[in-house]
Amino acid sequence: MASPNFHLSIAQERLWCLSQMEGTSATYHMSRSFHIEGCLNIKVLENAIDEVVRRHAVLRSTFSTLDGLPVQAIDPAIKIPLQVIEGSNLNGSLPDWLNQATQQPFDLDAEPLLRVNLVHLKEKESILLIIMHHLIGDDGSMEIFINELASLYAAYCQEQPSPLPPLPLQYSDYHLYQRQGLQADVLETQLGYWEQQLAELPALLELPTDYSRLVMQTFRGQTHTVQLPLTLGQAVKALAQQQGVSLFMVLLGGFQLLLYRYSGQQDIVVGTPVANRQRAELEALMGLFANTLALRVQIDEGETVAELLQKIQRVVSKAYAHKDVPFEQVVERLQPERRLAHSPLFQAMFVLQNTSTASLKLPGVALTPLAVETTTPQVDLTLSIQETEQGLVGCWEYNSNLFRADTIARIAHHFENLLSTMVKNPQVGVGELPLLSEAERHQLLVDWNNIATEYPQEHCIHQLFEKQAEKIPNAVAVVFEDQQLTYQQLNQKANQLANHLQSLGVEPEVPVGICVERSLEMIVGLLGILKAGGAYVPFDPNYPEEQLRYMLTDSGVGVLVTQTSLLDALPPYGTVQSVCLDRDWAIIEQQSQENLNTGVYGHNLAYINYTSGSTGKPKGVLIEHKNVVRSFTAIQSWYHTQSWHHFGSKDVWTNFHSINFDFSTWEIWGALISGGRLVIVPFWISRDPQSFYDLLCSEKVTVLNQTPPALRQLIAVEQADDTPSQLSLQLVISAGQSLELQSIKPWFEQQGEQGPQLVNMYGATETGAVTGFRLKDLPNHRSSLSPIGRPI
Repeated sequence: MASPNFHLSIAQERLWCLSQMEGTSATYHMSRSFHIEGCLNIKVLENAIDEVVRRHAVLRSTFSTLDGLPVQAIDPAIKIPLQVIEGSNLNGSLPDWLNQATQQPFDLDAEPLLRVNLVHLKEKESILLIIMHHLIGDDGSMEIFINELASLYAAYCQEQPSPLPPLPLQYSDYHLYQRQGLQADVLETQLGYWEQQLAELPALLELPTDYSRLVMQTFRGQTHTVQLPLTLGQAVKALAQQQGVSLFMVLLGGFQLLLYRYSGQQDIVVGTPVANRQRAELEALMGLFANTLALRVQIDEGETVAELLQKIQRVVSKAYAHKDVPFEQVVERLQPERRLAHSPLFQAMFVLQNTSTASLKLPGVALTPLAVETTTPQVDLTLSIQETEQGLVGCWEYNSNLFRADTIARIAHHFENLLSTMVKNPQVGVGELPLLSEAERHQLLVDWNNIATEYPQEHCIHQLFEKQAEKIPNAVAVVFEDQQLTYQQLNQKANQLANHLQSLGVEPEVPVGICVERSLEMIVGLLGILKAGGAYVPFDPNYPEEQLRYMLTDSGVGVLVTQTSLLDALPPYGTVQSVCLDRDWAIIEQQSQENLNTGVYGHNLAYINYTSGSTGKPKGVLIEHKNVVRSFTAIQSWYHTQSWHHFGSKDVWTNFHSINFDFSTWEIWGALISGGRLVIVPFWISRDPQSFYDLLCSEKVTVLNQTPPALRQLIAVEQADDTPSQLSLQLVISAGQSLELQSIKPWFEQQGEQGPQLVNMYGATETGAVTGFRLKDLPNHRSSLSPIGRPI
């Protein structure tokens, strides 16, 4: 029969509450496993387990509620059976079974929270798996269990009595002392320290994650283990001795510097566990003793490594002087804003294990510890470093719902880089410590920025189009509704218009206005103006009359390419000659269809774009052919270097934006220079996200250019439909406005590895270079889309 109910310790209460919130899960499990070779006496092992369970009452605890409060009951007669399993009966592989067994939840109010399994593989080969819930123990308790099991097994094999001395206390005695023995004034003093030390904490450690943080914190994780070079470990210890600090403090400093560099935040809080077994009689007792300390350090770029280590020493020393107060009471006193998406106070932890993990030494058998992959990280990122005979071994435990494995491997490498430079010169400023290795610096500064490619400076936009027309004459160049033109047809029509414009006096550097509705004729008009040697100046008939009149006068337009239906929408334009592509086409088509030699070069004007005039009068910017050619050549060269997207004849582009908006430069000429197919989006479709989505699907568009608001609308359309995506997108280019990555990142992640890549083209660099970045790199970079021009 179970003994009367006991109250829980403070740590147990918080853990029990968290377990109730999560429901059945393995979040608070810990395990050890061993590979055994030799003749194992199973009966002796069972007797040894029974004795350990008899000695430690907490192992016989179950947890339930009484009057709404959690209580634990201890059954004096209960035994923990050794579950023997034949390896031939396992479902799946041994690693899979070990993981599944470790994840099997406990029934807190109906069974002991300890399991011991033995998997029999061969006659003299087996696997021992020990699983314990944190409600009844911590890492120290697991080590005690293993050591006592080994001592008892060795004694029982020789038919000797237990060599273990009686326990003077049980865990229930400890938590009674914890609740009653910590004097009120001492408790208040310690709580006051933490209240001051952790006041106004940052809400979250903003590490750049690969995946969006979910609304509810998840505990799905993996580990990445790294053996640090032996020489580095020795150098770190030497630095600690030289600076009069502990090894823990040097490694903690490197970890906090790493978090500072990755997050960009100077206020870094890291959690660390402490054994919290201050009294000698507690050292051999099993139970949940471990406490957690929040170590807060302000990183100052101007301070040296040595100064940072001294600062960390002061922080750690004061924290250890106030370690008696349970972490749960610190959280309760601070009352941080509770967010279900992440743990309170800190989201990263650091652990130094300066004693080797207990090994199970049994007579007559050889045992080798096995690593069981953890899948329940308590915080976003934990670094555990263990001292071994081979040097320092780092285990990175991370939330795999936030980070990918390759990202953690890179983080671990950067931690090693920081340590290596810290030990070389402790007088160097922390802001000068290189995070990247020489190979990474070369890749970033040279390989990935090698966009200074040769480009045909004397070639013009229309000449590059003509090369495609010669190469793929019968390929469809442009589509509008149910109409289309091949490259050859478009080239011929544009040549006819160019010859007609030249007869009206158009020559190099002459501005030619164009005011045409979205249509095939719009592309013919743009290309024809360039082929004539002129620079096109787009006019939107929806602009106010005063603005249109100003732009006509300011640009010095002498010829205006338009359509009959738009003549009345334009203000009186004096001596400007109009060419209506519908009304005058019978005359235009009598001109030659052959390419022209107009004497236009890269330094000549291609077009003039006017600003909206929202902050005053519209301002025109002169764009030369070489500006556009350079931009496209650099972009395509960069993409090809990064093995991204190779633009070509298989690509389908959209002309979604008005030719008055510089984004259209990339849409139109990006398609026609690279040999792609350009789909002109009718105006009414551009204003209806559902219709635009349908058009993208039906035309199998591969390259999409969108502003962030329009992109979000498009994503909303697809997410509102339960059917699988019909999109064929391979590349999405965002420009025009600042991109809020978090608002669209989940959609891109849902598309999977075969989904489109995202490139941000908003903002201008000093050099005007155009670069692109993968989705994961987006938050830290902006670049220019528009060619750099000169004011009119």
